Amino acid sequence: MHLFHDANLRLAAVFFPFTAGLVAAASLFVPALFTHLYDASVPIFRVAILLTPFAALPLDGVLRAMGQTRYLFRIFFWRLLLTVAAVLLGLKLFGMVGAISGHAIAESAIRVAMLDRVRRELEVSWKEVLPWRQLSVIGVASLVACVPATLISQMAAESPRPFLALCAAGALYCAVYLTVIALIPGEGTPVARVRRVLLGSAPAAAT
Repeated sequence: MHLFHDANLRLAAVFFPFTAGLVAAASLFVPALFTHLYDASVPIFRVAILLTPFAALPLDGVLRAMGQTRYLFRIFFWRLLLTVAAVLLGLKLFGMVGAISGHAIAESAIRVAMLDRVRRELEVSWKEVLPWRQLSVIGVASLVACVPATLISQMAAESPRPFLALCAAGALYCAVYLTVIALIPGEGTPVARVRRVLLGSAPAAAT
């Protein structure tokens, strides 16, 4: 269980801020890479990137290690059916944003089902299956860091060349993210708290 939690936290420390930062700075990121001709795709990009935090759950590997390959085959089959239905329905009702939203909803439902299977295989409760407190710290830091990135995005979104603004937003986002983690009360010094979030906790020495 410790290894699952540690892997989850290390991945979350990267994917949570990555997701929040790109959502906040999407109006800079898209035109900086693809010009303002693609500004209409910003809402689609924001919805699509919201799936990234699920990558912090190493569910596939855990289920394979537990010998649950039949379950994986079944769940992936249902994911295909659910995704096709959700995408077609979303496309018909809300266009491209609806299609990507349908995919996001279907993928989220399947990932939750897979997490529940891992929970039952490990014989733990929902309270124990994930390190919720540590994840909440990473989540709060990721959201707070969105404030300066969002402000820069609003001010520079119409710039013909927003690449420098994107770099500034990214740098400020990282600085605020690390600062919030360091300032949140916890065990050890601020530097130790940041190191623990980014690199994981050291395994306990064997006795």
